[in-house]
Amino acid sequence: MSWKASFSQGILAFQASRLDEALVHFTKALEEDGGDVQHRVYDSRAAVYEKLGKPKEALRDAKAVIKLAQDQWQGYARAARLFLLARKLDASLTMVNMALDRIGPSNTIRHVELSKLRDEVTVAQRALEQAKRASQNHSVVLPVELLVEVLHMVIQDTPAELVTVLHVCRHWRNVIWHTPSLWRNLVLTHRSPIRKLSLWTERSKGRVLELHVRRSTNNHLDWPPTQLRDFRWDKLRTCTLENWDMIHYVKQLTSAPPALTDLEELVIGHEEYQTKMEPSLFPTLDNSKLRSLTFLRFEFSWRLASTHVKNLASLQVFGNSLDPEFFFPTLKANQTLESFMMYHPSSRWLPGPIASPLCFPQLTHVELGGYWATSVIENMVLPAVQVLQIHGAGGSLDRAFSRLTEGPRNLKQLVVGKCSITPSILTTFLRKTPSLIDLQLLKLSNVANYVVEALATPVVDAQATSASNPATEASGMLCPSLMHFNVSDSPDVKTGPLVRLVKSRLHALSSPVTDAEPSIACAKIMSLAFNGCDQVDADWIPWFRTNVESVSCIYNTKKKAAWKR
Repeated sequence: MSWKASFSQGILAFQASRLDEALVHFTKALEEDGGDVQHRVYDSRAAVYEKLGKPKEALRDAKAVIKLAQDQWQGYARAARLFLLARKLDASLTMVNMALDRIGPSNTIRHVELSKLRDEVTVAQRALEQAKRASQNHSVVLPVELLVEVLHMVIQDTPAELVTVLHVCRHWRNVIWHTPSLWRNLVLTHRSPIRKLSLWTERSKGRVLELHVRRSTNNHLDWPPTQLRDFRWDKLRTCTLENWDMIHYVKQLTSAPPALTDLEELVIGHEEYQTKMEPSLFPTLDNSKLRSLTFLRFEFSWRLASTHVKNLASLQVFGNSLDPEFFFPTLKANQTLESFMMYHPSSRWLPGPIASPLCFPQLTHVELGGYWATSVIENMVLPAVQVLQIHGAGGSLDRAFSRLTEGPRNLKQLVVGKCSITPSILTTFLRKTPSLIDLQLLKLSNVANYVVEALATPVVDAQATSASNPATEASGMLCPSLMHFNVSDSPDVKTGPLVRLVKSRLHALSSPVTDAEPSIACAKIMSLAFNGCDQVDADWIPWFRTNVESVSCIYNTKKKAAWKR
């Protein structure tokens, strides 16, 4: 048969790596008589195509081999390799299994080769499956309602994350795009504030509930925009404005101030002190649901506040304020306060007189900073106070702390900075604070060391004498819950009292209390700060660091050191 000569020449050319020549000979052999029934010729040409990097042609010839010789393993084996190259792994595994079924038991070499090929296909399948799982969007199978709840949690604390999650995948983008509740928190900066305002208003269907205008927004050339004329101010619940008098601008656009009927929280701030606010702000709050009001460096009018602001839960005033004679009337109209913070820089600002102290049954957080703080704290009854901070008060705090008889039992933090107070009165007050965790006595001269001594010494309470044994006296430590103590910049603090304080509280109560042997139970000091306390011996710092988890002991700042030089 003439095809055999062409076939032989093709074999020789293939062995000599003359692939193009071998391809011509094998093709000629197939075209000659009887060639169409010779599966070996198709298999050889498939090998040439495989070497030439033509997998499609090679696979076509491998299929011809299988068709002509279904009981032979060669066609299946070659098809398995070609399917593996094409990443058709299921087809490759099928072919290699069929090839193994057709190999005789004596052909161990081919059996080992095909077994390795099958292992290679299996490994590739596992890798592909892992890649699919890694890249699969599992959130697609979640109910939309559940996905929306997850997205709400993501953007709850950082609204800017909405822009990030929009780019996660097409599915998320589609869900976010058609969920108005995800667009109700708008934060405007110098980056495209006009476009962002329009987009959020459209996506939320006009129901933006939180608006935050950052300081940098004013740097945009087109701010503020005329689109604010149609903004739904009546839907707003939280509003934060930095360096921008929103009331004044909206009034110019609409000839009337905005209706803030649903407003619950308002924060107005400016980087410069004594910035004047549009007077019509307070009248717009008459019909609102305002519960929290914060003024940062904008001028605050106590006269207007006393008339238009009532039933607040939180009031914060930092900076200059007017009409101090209306200070107490404003507080009287807001005896529902839970948090009150006020810092005023002027020493001439003093609140007007009041007939009797005001009681604030729900007030838990009080921060006062300024010369006037003494007259304010003296006229407040605080049965529920948990945090009390007083800074820079003029005059003595003796009267104020003598009057605070109910609240101390709930007090958890006390900060007294740069004030005047008699040490014995302060320690008497501290005896009534069993829940106090954090005590800070800052810049107190001739006071702090006395208190440290008292904290380090067991308290003997003669009133708690046992009726059955008058000689027995109840004993304990001052402020048994104390864990954080700061006496920074108090020059009278010495090493000995601080060491005794830490030692006295190193061990919590470990043995049961008996009537015969009353024990002293108190918390361990976890943090200790004595920055600027020059009388504390530096040699004891390693001991403090060993026995206290956090220790701060900066003896001098660079600024002070340079001044001394």
